[in-house]
Amino acid sequence: MSNSGNTYTEEFRRDAVELPQSNGRPVSQVTGESFGAGALAEDLLAEIKKLQKENEYLRRQREILKKAASILSEDPAVGYALIEKMRDRYPVMELCDALEVSRSGYYKSLRARISERKKENQQLTDEMKQIHGEGFKRAYGSPRMTVEAPSRIHLLGE
Repeated sequence: MSNSGNTYTEEFRRDAVELPQSNGRPVSQVTGESFGAGALAEDLLAEIKKLQKENEYLRRQREILKKAASILSEDPAVGYALIEKMRDRYPVMELCDALEVSRSGYYKSLRARISERKKENQQLTDEMKQIHGEGFKRAYGSPRMTVEAPSRIHLLGE
């Protein structure tokens, strides 16, 4: 009797409970006789095999994510940004463990205020990257950048 869905009728359940009580024999002996121990063992083995396959798949997925996390953890700010996006779905502790960043570093990054100078430098860097990549096959060096930059970027840090 193979029950993959484990849907039993009310009568079957009642009989299963009453049978060991009515004849005074141990439950293990009654279940072996009444419910087909061989079929039960087959079902259990099939379930174990299915779980082993699933476990192996999840183990491989975890390895992939760990390798990706090690790349992300090269710049902790990237990991912190990812944690910030996912923190409402997963516990911060688990996210930090998965991304291999420290919780204290994450919480410190939340409190850190980006200085005006750092914002200006980032803006300048972004603009320079844009100029560098525009139609010059990335061969736009410092001489051209020096000529182009003042016309497109207001001078920062004055």
